[in-house]
Formats: sequence, structure tokens, C-alpha cells
Amino acid sequence: MSTLDTAAAIAMIHETSLRIAAAEDELSRLDAVAGDGDHGVNMSAAFRDADARIEAATPSMPAQVFLLTGRSFSEVVGGSAGALFGAFFATLAATLREDHAPGAAAFAAALDAATVRVAAVGRTTLGDKTMLDALRPAADAASACAASDTDIATLLAAMGEAARHGAEATAAMTAKAGRARYAMTGAVGTPDPGAMTVATMFGAWAEAIAIGGRS
Repeated sequence: MSTLDTAAAIAMIHETSLRIAAAEDELSRLDAVAGDGDHGVNMSAAFRDADARIEAATPSMPAQVFLLTGRSFSEVVGGSAGALFGAFFATLAATLREDHAPGAAAFAAALDAATVRVAAVGRTTLGDKTMLDALRPAADAASACAASDTDIATLLAAMGEAARHGAEATAAMTAKAGRARYAMTGAVGTPDPGAMTVATMFGAWAEAIAIGGRS
């Protein structure tokens, strides 16, 4: 698949909803180490709501799919996670704007802009043990793929792999942002739930496109 059309974007959010629902308990368990223990519940509720909104709205371009998803996070989740994921999707939508089928370069640029926005909203940097530790590696992988003129499927697969490695690496980090930084151990030994959510999401995106390419 050389470009990302609306049907593919819809499939990406739908597959994410399924995967986050399956990972809900584990994400909440990770969050309970130094937080409220409701991260998985909130993420699952947001993606389930986004899935329903998208089905009801029948969007005509990828940007609309991402805009609706962002609204679900802002209106259903709230709090820091809602603000950060809401900002991510809102920026993704705003950057893609009226592009009905963005190619690898356009999507990589939108992902980079969304990652920069998350860092600004959360006032975080790499190594703070946050979702940014999965987002930034994924955005860099996307940019590298776009520079080599690859297709969307390859780009998303690279994103998913980079995000997974980034998320797993947070287990060894000491939290410097969010509620986890107040934990006595800084949540060392436990991956950041936000980063794991990003890794799960990007893995779902890659799988959704791979399935579409095989159908």
C-alpha cells in the first residue's frame, strides 16, 4: 500500500480498539505500580468510543478519522492521558488536513509533528519514562522509511517495532514525569503504561494495514 486511504485509517483505529481492549488489564496493572491503576480502562474506553464515532460519522478522509479519535480522548478520558493522546491525534489530523490519501512522507511528517506536540504538552523529553519514549523512536523510524521512499505498510511496521523497543526500554528508567515520579522506586522495573499503549497502538496499525494488503 503506497498511500493511506480513509478505509485504512478506519481499520487502524478499529484494530487498535480490539488490541487495547485485550491489553486493558495488563495496562492497568502497569499503571497501578505508581498510579491510579485505571490506564487500561481509560484507553480501552477512548478507543471504543472512537470506533463508534467513526462508524456513525462515516469520515471521507484520514484526517477526519484521527480528529474523531482525538475528540474521544479529550471528552471520554480527560486528565493528562486524555490531553496527551488527544493532542497527538488532533495534531495528526491538523497536519494531514485535506489529504485524502497521504503517502509515506506526508504521514511521517504528521507523526513527527504530533510527537513534538505531545512533548510540548507533557513537558517531557526522551528518558523521562513516558509515552514519548515509544513515540519518538517510532517517529524517527517513520522519517527514515519515508526518506528511503518506502510504502505505508513498511513504514507502519517499522514504527511498531521501534515503539515496542522504546516502550520495553522504559522498564529500566526512573520516572521523571507524571505521578510515577513520586513513587519511591520511580517505577523502575515496570514499563511505562503510556509507552506500552503507544506500542500496542502502532502494532495494531501495522497489522491492520498488513491484513488489508492480504485481502
